[in-house]
Amino acid sequence: MVVAAWDLGTPFYAYGASLGDTVLATHDADEGRPTFRSVLSKSGNRTVRVTFDPPVERDNPSDQVLQGLVWLGCQYEGVNPRYLSITIPP
Repeated sequence: MVVAAWDLGTPFYAYGASLGDTVLATHDADEGRPTFRSVLSKSGNRTVRVTFDPPVERDNPSDQVLQGLVWLGCQYEGVNPRYLSITIPP
């Protein structure tokens, strides 16, 4: 069992978890590593996943929205230019 603050970046696939949350992860034999199970305490951050159409490209409308979110204090990570996970601070 692992109890730790989620500080590996914005979670993409651990729904209900956000950057800075304290989470429980137990060993998963199929995965061969600790796997997210639950949130033990919330950080106050929120995570949203966004699909951009058109994909984010320098100075296009999607990039302008994304840069506006950054200006407001959000952080993001992208799987690709279309699918991003955004951390909204408390």
